[in-house]
Amino acid sequence: MNSETLNDPLAIGGFTVLSAESTPKDPLTYFQPICSVKTRSVFGMEALARGIGPDGTLIPPAQLFAEAARRGASRPYEMACRENALATFSPYRTNSHAPLLFVNLNLAVSDGEDDVSHLLRAAQRRSIAPQNIVVEVLESHFDNTQRLADLLGRFRQQGFLLALDDMGAGHSNLDRIPLIRPDVLKVDRDLIRHMDTDDFKQGVFKAMVCLGRRIGALVVAEGVETEPEALMALELGADLLQGYYVSHPQPPETRLIDRTESVVRILAERFKQHMIAKASRRRCKYRQYNVLVETLLCDLTSSPSADFNVVLQKAVRRNNAIECAYLLDETGVQISETVFSPNESFERTRGMFRPAPFGADHSLKEYYYMLLDAELPKYTTEPYVSLATGSLCQTISTCFRDGFNNRQYVLCIDVQVT
Repeated sequence: MNSETLNDPLAIGGFTVLSAESTPKDPLTYFQPICSVKTRSVFGMEALARGIGPDGTLIPPAQLFAEAARRGASRPYEMACRENALATFSPYRTNSHAPLLFVNLNLAVSDGEDDVSHLLRAAQRRSIAPQNIVVEVLESHFDNTQRLADLLGRFRQQGFLLALDDMGAGHSNLDRIPLIRPDVLKVDRDLIRHMDTDDFKQGVFKAMVCLGRRIGALVVAEGVETEPEALMALELGADLLQGYYVSHPQPPETRLIDRTESVVRILAERFKQHMIAKASRRRCKYRQYNVLVETLLCDLTSSPSADFNVVLQKAVRRNNAIECAYLLDETGVQISETVFSPNESFERTRGMFRPAPFGADHSLKEYYYMLLDAELPKYTTEPYVSLATGSLCQTISTCFRDGFNNRQYVLCIDVQVT
């Protein structure tokens, strides 16, 4: 530490943050709740450092830490922030359903084992069990994967829980996750923003949720600012929510948890109604598909096989819901044309997307083998990208026998997912 740091206090807006001896003054600690909508409760609270100027305005953490770094005092200030977070959180642990405390660890200024022992001693002084503390790290700040795993392993050995922050951001190294095996994955706010209207973000978030399930980690949607974002995150499987929609960072006070849980209860009811309405729409859509399939089956079973293409063409023309239709024999080989809706644009079928021709083998397609091998009366796939058009579709398949030679066929109908 240079002589300027030793003799010159760190000040921002006239407020002293570090003394002339470079001893950190106690920063303020604000808490932002991390909530579980399913249990209608506050699961945890992230401790966030704040300063306050002489005029009463808050000094944001980025400004505080930047000035500490300029003075060469990042590490002592980081440690002071954690100390104050534990002290401020201490009264909450008396609650019978006390939330977990999330504390940030800046790996860029970490000193390895000393950080572990410092946090453990600080927790013991406040009678807070390590199992109630989540150490939150931004793994991109550590360039050595093995050292990162070793450091976080030492925290885990002492009983602390681990969270990886800003997952899904451009710098995330997903290959580190299985090595670290965090307890919590916090998905970056940039991925959450406007996720309700962005199919790409929805896909990435869903992949994060699947990854979390695989490794046994809870997934936090961080930076939720609107109700549609919250509902979409929950629909895609988020375990926990954090963001301004639920609660801004707040100074510690007795009603913080009660106020937040009141917001969460309202959100829980809205999510329930959202999912009921979605299920109702899905049931209505599937009823329409059932009528469509049964009508087409009636026409097919009363027609000779030579007329199957004509029957499919008529059905597709009178049903806008159908993207295309085709028939397979009992071995999975296509025995009809792929009949498209007249509304279907064929621009997308050029290149890697093209309709399957007469004689194509579909026996490895899910809608064939699940129907035949599982002996189901009807099968509907999950949404997938059609190799015929490149659009997102679902295939409905069902078996039937024609009324003339009693041969078994499979009717396949592709419907576009909107």
